[in-house]
Amino acid sequence: MKNYSEIYNDFKLKFWLYTEGFGFIVSIPIILFFIFYLGEFSDALIFFILKISCLTTLIAFLFAFIRNKKLLKPIDIYLNELSSGKEVKPEIYREAFYNYSNLSFLHAIRPVGSYIFALVCILIGLLFQKEVAVTQYYNLAGSTILVSLLCGFVYYHMAEKLLVDLAAFGI
Repeated sequence: MKNYSEIYNDFKLKFWLYTEGFGFIVSIPIILFFIFYLGEFSDALIFFILKISCLTTLIAFLFAFIRNKKLLKPIDIYLNELSSGKEVKPEIYREAFYNYSNLSFLHAIRPVGSYIFALVCILIGLLFQKEVAVTQYYNLAGSTILVSLLCGFVYYHMAEKLLVDLAAFGI
């Protein structure tokens, strides 16, 4: 009997590293570079944007952790029962199959939402600053939307590739 739990644990590790690792380690510095390079903000505004970015990044990380746990839990339960030789109940199978089949799409939605949330927080904070020009708002919004779409694209395709690799093991 195959030990599906070990295969799945390897999948989860890659899932976190390839998607969330990209999102938090690569895309956030990229977006901050674009914001500061294109935005031409003063030093005080850069510090202000960094504070809001740190707060929204922390919130996004916590939300990602909770959301990924929720997305992967039915698959985890299914594979643990399958590995232990128990008969899998139809509702557990249905829920695991739904999350498995839609994992790429459901996972790609979250980073887009997180970036939009961060953008709204930054824009609200900047509304109270007198020295911000309209062009800076456009550069900020455009850069954030482009990086959010890039991040969603990467999350979708990485999750899809990992699911194909998981399916190659017979899962």
